[in-house]
Amino acid sequence: MAENQFYEILDLYKSKFEPEHRKNVTDYFESLLTKSKVNPEENAKLVNEIYSSQNILSTLRSKKSTNTFLIILVAIVGFLTTLILSSKMSKGKISLGFIGLVIPLAIATIVLLYFLNKKRKEVDQEINNISSIIRKKTKEAYEQMEPLNALYDSGISNELLTKTIPLLKMDKNFDFKRFDQLVTNFGFDDYRNTDYSSALLCQTGVINGNPFLFGRTRETYMGTTAYTGHKTITWTTYDGEGNRISHSETLSATIYKPSPYYYTDTKLYYGNDAAPKLTFSRSPGNIDYKKDKELEKYVKRQGNKITKKAEKEIRKGGDLTLSSNIEFEVLFNAIDRTNEKEFRLLFTPLAQTEMLKLLKNKNGAGYGDNFSFNKYNKINVISSPQLASADLSDWPKRYYDFDLKKARNYFISYNMSYLKDIFFGLAPILVIPLYQQTKPHEYIYKDVYPAYYSIWQHEVVANSLKDYSIDHPSSVTKNIRKTRLVSSEKNSDKIEITSYGYRTERRIEYVSKLGSDGRFHDIPVEWLEYLPVSKTSLAQITDTSMKYKDFFNIKKPTIANIEPLTYKDSTLSFVYKDNTKYSEQTSALEKFFAMFDEKTDEDNLEALDKKIDNLEVKDNKD
Repeated sequence: MAENQFYEILDLYKSKFEPEHRKNVTDYFESLLTKSKVNPEENAKLVNEIYSSQNILSTLRSKKSTNTFLIILVAIVGFLTTLILSSKMSKGKISLGFIGLVIPLAIATIVLLYFLNKKRKEVDQEINNISSIIRKKTKEAYEQMEPLNALYDSGISNELLTKTIPLLKMDKNFDFKRFDQLVTNFGFDDYRNTDYSSALLCQTGVINGNPFLFGRTRETYMGTTAYTGHKTITWTTYDGEGNRISHSETLSATIYKPSPYYYTDTKLYYGNDAAPKLTFSRSPGNIDYKKDKELEKYVKRQGNKITKKAEKEIRKGGDLTLSSNIEFEVLFNAIDRTNEKEFRLLFTPLAQTEMLKLLKNKNGAGYGDNFSFNKYNKINVISSPQLASADLSDWPKRYYDFDLKKARNYFISYNMSYLKDIFFGLAPILVIPLYQQTKPHEYIYKDVYPAYYSIWQHEVVANSLKDYSIDHPSSVTKNIRKTRLVSSEKNSDKIEITSYGYRTERRIEYVSKLGSDGRFHDIPVEWLEYLPVSKTSLAQITDTSMKYKDFFNIKKPTIANIEPLTYKDSTLSFVYKDNTKYSEQTSALEKFFAMFDEKTDEDNLEALDKKIDNLEVKDNKD
């Protein structure tokens, strides 16, 4: 296997990458544990005490539930007894024997309720005591684990991924250089430049120099919602004998009104110069669920269909020429291809064999035939349900735990899942040898770019900011946050964030409907009108090259006119408070940059204030 490419990827994943990655991940965790000096035995002892206390708490809560049930039961019995007694008293049917039976029963009920209630209070006290012990010990366990939790850092999963598969190199964030490379060299079309899509995740990298982007967006569209109203009508008729007959009927009416819907969309975008004139598409057929004989019949049946279609295309002057591997043609099913020569260059016999292995998933390593694959000249787009649900966000806090054993297991399981999701997201690309063999044309990096970060990264950061500072206060729906570059300097972009959402107004519409009484009736139907609202905020996003752990350890001076700092994908960002003047923005930004200077202290910040005051900056420049 060449150093910069590999083949038979399913077998390779199972025999090499998966076991190697498990070892790398495990070794990495153990190195963090050693560095943290957390004592596993002490943590295990404390955690066992917590779990034992939680078991006791569960038992006590069960006792409390039983006790409460008995109190209710006794109270009901007492109430029914009183009811019966009152009834007999009103009818004058009380005998001495009955009184002799009821009075002791009433006394017993009162006594029983007293002791049950007393027992409930005792159990409540025990629950409070044991809950207090659990909180105290859990806090102690977190403090015990703090040295390890402090070592979890941004980029760990990508670092481990590249160690296992050096061919995959991951970016720390999606900067404008990578975006410009995708657009300039490969014709990447950022179709999201609308108010209906906003980026939630963007993980970029390269395979042998060819760029890729795992992108997740929040999408919205205006659909309809059904609203139903009811009205009960009554009327009177008379029979032949003059007897009055009362009738009633409930009339219903349904109307449909516009309402916004939201969903997330996850795709892999990959740029490669190979087969630059070729376009095609294929959809998942889920053939990996079919048994061998069932699959054989399916291939034969569909093979006849596409063979006839190809013959028909040729008679019409088309160039659709099926390969001799009919099984591949049926299962991959990309017969809408536009360039037969380039398709064959891409899907050599080796590529066809490997693609079939990927689709059938015989060794259970991957996800099978569940992906869509669309090629638009130099851009390839992959999507699948597994990719859509994959957790690819870089968030070190996910590993925080008070239980060392659980922390270790989760660290390993998450990073194994991360490898699988990334690897098999890329698998339809990796099975094509020509893609691995083709290096990109030289990309000439420019001296100056309009921004430091791509619009994707701007939106990802915007979506990581707190709702209260970004979204319109009247918005009751999810929001689509779009960004616009204002200025860029010192590896820092100033952006406008406009958050689009909807407020609602309650309306009533009357629908006329014929009732069985022979008359039309107006049925009231309540519905919600969704009215668009938006809010625009000014924010700053900066590349600090700072690690997640450093961000939380650094001393953060108080900076006026900004909302709290946010860390995302190795960037720091903040939002300028509403109506902040230009000079105040400049002051805040100077302090923000000074925060990363180890020599900065409160005196330096005061000096910065004086420096800003002396600047001849006009407020209306903003």
